[in-house]
Amino acid sequence: MKVLNWLVLLMQSWCKKLYNRGLAYLEVPVNDDDYIYVPTLDGFVMNRVLGDYFENLLYQIFVAIDEQTTVRELSETLNIDLQLVKNAISVFCRLGFAKKRITGLENLALHVTWASHMIIPEMDEDSTTAITTDLSDFSTTLVSPSGADEDDENESNTDGLIMNHDVLTASFTSLKNHAVTLFEVGKLNDESLDSFVEELQNVKLFMEGEAQRYSEHAQTLLLTILALRNSSELDLIRGESLLSLDHPTRLRLINKTYRCLVSMAPLNGEACPLSVTSIPHFGTVIPEVVSSWFRLFLYFTLGDGPVSLYIPKGSRIPVIPCALRRCKHLLITSASHEPVIIPADNCLIQLNDMLQTHAVFVQEYSAVIDDSEIVSVPFPFSESRSTDGHFSSHPSVLKLRKKLGLNSLCGYLTLLCRKKTTDWEEQSEKKRKGSSMTVSKDPRKIANLRVHLRDDEKYADYTLLDCVFGVPLFHEQLNRVICQRIKDCELLDPKNSNMVEFANRDLVQSLRELINKYQTSEEEPASVWEISRWSPPSQTLLFQNGEISVVDDLQIW
Repeated sequence: MKVLNWLVLLMQSWCKKLYNRGLAYLEVPVNDDDYIYVPTLDGFVMNRVLGDYFENLLYQIFVAIDEQTTVRELSETLNIDLQLVKNAISVFCRLGFAKKRITGLENLALHVTWASHMIIPEMDEDSTTAITTDLSDFSTTLVSPSGADEDDENESNTDGLIMNHDVLTASFTSLKNHAVTLFEVGKLNDESLDSFVEELQNVKLFMEGEAQRYSEHAQTLLLTILALRNSSELDLIRGESLLSLDHPTRLRLINKTYRCLVSMAPLNGEACPLSVTSIPHFGTVIPEVVSSWFRLFLYFTLGDGPVSLYIPKGSRIPVIPCALRRCKHLLITSASHEPVIIPADNCLIQLNDMLQTHAVFVQEYSAVIDDSEIVSVPFPFSESRSTDGHFSSHPSVLKLRKKLGLNSLCGYLTLLCRKKTTDWEEQSEKKRKGSSMTVSKDPRKIANLRVHLRDDEKYADYTLLDCVFGVPLFHEQLNRVICQRIKDCELLDPKNSNMVEFANRDLVQSLRELINKYQTSEEEPASVWEISRWSPPSQTLLFQNGEISVVDDLQIW
């Protein structure tokens, strides 16, 4: 400190000359009880080298830095030597990527020549400067509100918003720095969200093309942040960034920092669901929930659903299975591609091509493919809409609501209309002429908030297609409904925690029991919550007439 006092009393130009000649060395001392934060990054570029131990260590510490955690607590959470953590943080501070809450310069008298060169960060809500950049593609998880240490009454309960973004680019230049920060640091903390929200509010709405989709997602993200941030603090987190940490460390970090988790929806098969036992999770609790296994589980639980065939990788299908021959269209889903809807009589070539590289889930689909065949039923449910004729009173919806405890969770159900009505036939006459073409679309990303059956419809015309947990970003109105019901039902209230954890645990256990029944595995998980990556089937499975059966020979069957 004596040397520091001597230096800061010198003229700025003298210190610069000493530094340029190598006669002065800059070091940022880091103490055990220092609080460190990462501001919105500007000009940050990281070229990662695979297999570099020191770089991996630095990255683990970088993504785990939290403004409400001391350096010692960070070391204990990561289970990394305290001195290594302090050295790494010192490097981050020297590079300008991280900053100390209290620097030690606050009470020092500086030479007047330093006045024009000092940058003193604000310590209030505006500590992060407003930055311009834009946001490109949202594709995997959204929200994670979790909890602070309950033993410390002065430590606030922080909500975290988990986002698994596959791509974040500078399509909208006003959000670039925020996108880079979210991608590299893996988090935008509550303070940074002030400027982030301001920039989202300035995003222009486009009327066509990819720009329209990006701007709509930005608007929906803004609505989600405002809704969830209304009651407590919020962090926006990119789930993939946590993959640099091992699973136990990841859980310790989440458990210490957050009160509950809320995920973006729908997630794809490559997402990073966080299997957390100790805090409520409103979203995809394990990877299996975004697999085709989950759809089989739903249909088996209800005893109803579209005819479905889960075919292992490497199989060859010489003829269309008889259970699917009456279908006009088939929905084909694989782990690494967007679902496609193809005419049943032209499906064999494309189906066999896909089976060379992936297991394939084939389902009967509606004769109409103009999006009117889908109905979205958001949950938790509104009791005012639980009247006869409303989709929330559909027998499958009522049964699944009870079986999975959907009123304690959030998301939406996707219903598929298998029977086309006379009105549909008239409205779709022109569209059906082009129905021989393959259509690439994910029914989970189609929102139709029609709440009541038409006069010529009945519940039996509709069957459950899928259940999606979390908060959707792809449709503004669906997002508004779910966010409002989260507020009305007080889902994020700690009093609801036990019900959420019970519903999630029961879902995980039941789903894995079904998978283990039809998928032989060498090892059983030590715990129902043990992290796993679901595997495709080793035998062809058929769901029909409320039952799952094993198909031995597709050519004869």
